[in-house]
Amino acid sequence: MHNLHESLGLKNKLLVILGTLVGGGITWVVITQLSIVQATIVSSILLAGLVVSCAHLSNQVFWWMALGAIASTIIGLGGVMAEHLANHQEPFEQDLRWLFAVCQSLAGFIAGSILGRRMPTANLPTLKDFLEDLGGLTVGLYALVITSRFIGAGLIPAQHLKDRLDAATTVLITLLVIPGALGYLLTRRQRG
Repeated sequence: MHNLHESLGLKNKLLVILGTLVGGGITWVVITQLSIVQATIVSSILLAGLVVSCAHLSNQVFWWMALGAIASTIIGLGGVMAEHLANHQEPFEQDLRWLFAVCQSLAGFIAGSILGRRMPTANLPTLKDFLEDLGGLTVGLYALVITSRFIGAGLIPAQHLKDRLDAATTVLITLLVIPGALGYLLTRRQRG
């Protein structure tokens, strides 16, 4: 899957797009229906599990479904956080911030540690390719959410959502990636 985009025929490209939309859509619907505490806990478990599963899925459609679900979880949780910020004068109490930070950091560290134990497989993308594809999907989904808000509510509500979603996704990604990289590097170092 290193040359994933080049090796697909039209039928498989359509299956990949469909898989990404299905995985992402289901995840988006679930995450955005939860309270902030529930979304934090569920997304942490989901993100750790999906990142690890991507390291073991060799079927391209399932791999892209998982990647779509990861991107949707990130944007969906960011949306839940943005909605919480919009509806409360006191945005995030300290215990909620700690819960969020601990859950997401733990999910990142666990996923990184498990990925660090993974043996390189020829049919799976490298970590760099995985992060590039995930970044592209996340940016695309982010743009779709902001554009949908603009069409439905106008420019000012879209701008407010963009600002809140920027802050929420930045915090979420940082809390996942730094502990994830630390877990990955520590595990790789132990393996020699």
